[in-house]
Amino acid sequence: MAAAEAQAWRSARRAGIGAFIVSRLLVFGAVYARAAQDVWERYTRGLPFEPSMRGIMDQILMQWDGRWFHSIASSGYPRNIPESLGSLRGTGATLGSLPLLPWTARGFDVIWPGGVDDALIAVMVPISLAAVVMVGAVARDLYDADVARRAMVLFCFYPGAMALTWPSAEPLLVLFAAAAFACMHRRRWLLAGAFAAVGALASPHAVALVFACLAAAVVAVAVRREWRALWSLLAAPLALIAFYAWFANHTGVAAGWWRIQRQSWYEGWNWGETTARYVWRFVDNPLAADQGAVYGHTALAVASLVAGLYCAVRRRIPAPMIVYCVVIAVMMLGSDNLTARPRLVLAAFPLAIAVAAWWPRRRHLAFGGLVLLSTSVLVGYSLVYAAYGAVP
Repeated sequence: MAAAEAQAWRSARRAGIGAFIVSRLLVFGAVYARAAQDVWERYTRGLPFEPSMRGIMDQILMQWDGRWFHSIASSGYPRNIPESLGSLRGTGATLGSLPLLPWTARGFDVIWPGGVDDALIAVMVPISLAAVVMVGAVARDLYDADVARRAMVLFCFYPGAMALTWPSAEPLLVLFAAAAFACMHRRRWLLAGAFAAVGALASPHAVALVFACLAAAVVAVAVRREWRALWSLLAAPLALIAFYAWFANHTGVAAGWWRIQRQSWYEGWNWGETTARYVWRFVDNPLAADQGAVYGHTALAVASLVAGLYCAVRRRIPAPMIVYCVVIAVMMLGSDNLTARPRLVLAAFPLAIAVAAWWPRRRHLAFGGLVLLSTSVLVGYSLVYAAYGAVP
């Protein structure tokens, strides 16, 4: 029986790795198509263009978050917070980014030729592949290898999975969150807290990991009187607290991080008013030229959250995972500026596991149709983000 289970897991893992490779080729294909279009436009206008499209592809992939991560990886955090931070440019945006990915890229740059930009793009491959396998490992722990296979496939082809290629913090968050949940399942509480602590340095949404550790500790103490579970809760926020303390000392401003979020990222709380408005505008006119991509991906993210949470409740995934997903959902839906986005839904990876577990095993064609539809949207959004520089 153990040998059969091991073989099933190896087969599922191969399927997950295959899905990762195919989905990355599709995303890179979309980026290549946009780069080729740029070269053609320059050619038809008589403008100079590079003999290779690699530079253009790098520019596309380094849009938005990649620029801030590049600044941190190459120069570190600026020491001074300007009086007027302005919009998402320069010092303010850099100071508002968490350090785990740029620090990882800085280390990877030591062994990877080509500079910080190439290191940031290249390091996403092992990080994202490890995240995919860890999602499958958690699904296997909770259910079986068949659910693990479907969960990895859904995770790779979900439209927000373009974040597995663009330099973004979500794959690192998924990797460490999945490792923390795997340790919780095995009741290795201190190790779970350590993974949660490191993952909290990936993205502001990683605070959901601290709440997940709280939920796990409450359940363990209430049901089994397992007081050792409190170690995970005590360890989970330590790295984030240390970073904020270092940040305050580095910049000389005690509440500098939150000021940056308000003034540079225009981030605030409005109880979901922005999200509701964007969804309504999408429903009212799906083909709206102005901000149509933003309205569309907000509606997609909200629909994904609702479907995923429904499956999570129906399949009764562990309480810490539900808490983790709910906290991420609340932070997205209530945001004044960022709103719900598919790449942020990707961070709530237990929802992919829940859908895979809920999906009837006998409905293979329907599952294939879901994957095909999701893949089409993934390619479409990759083209939109590459062509128009929309915020993913």
